[in-house]
Amino acid sequence: MSERITTQTTTPATTRTRVTSFTLPYSLSGKTAVVTGAARGIGAAVALGLARRGAQVALVGLEPDELAATTARCAWYAPARAWTADVTDRERMTEVAAEIAAYFGQIDIVGRHGTILSLAAKNGGR
Repeated sequence: MSERITTQTTTPATTRTRVTSFTLPYSLSGKTAVVTGAARGIGAAVALGLARRGAQVALVGLEPDELAATTARCAWYAPARAWTADVTDRERMTEVAAEIAAYFGQIDIVGRHGTILSLAAKNGGR
């Protein structure tokens, strides 16, 4: 479904094609991506970008309402589901990883976003 907008530039020696849109020339269809920190910010943008390229997206975050909204946006493009978890909770993340693998069948891509902020908050902001 991605659309590439290109312009042709002709110079005496070569013809070059310049991509002028933000789409990538490949599909992630059939791949499963896990994105932590996916409720908002960079994590949400990464999850949406992966979904737009056809990846099934497992969104992990701490803010249920924001996570649900991001998941709904991703679901317009590809299968998407949210899991509420704190990435600093190793036991919960082990459970989430197993649930994601069982739900989607595999995990191909992992994007870690918000981890630094979560660790800093857990260590008193240091």
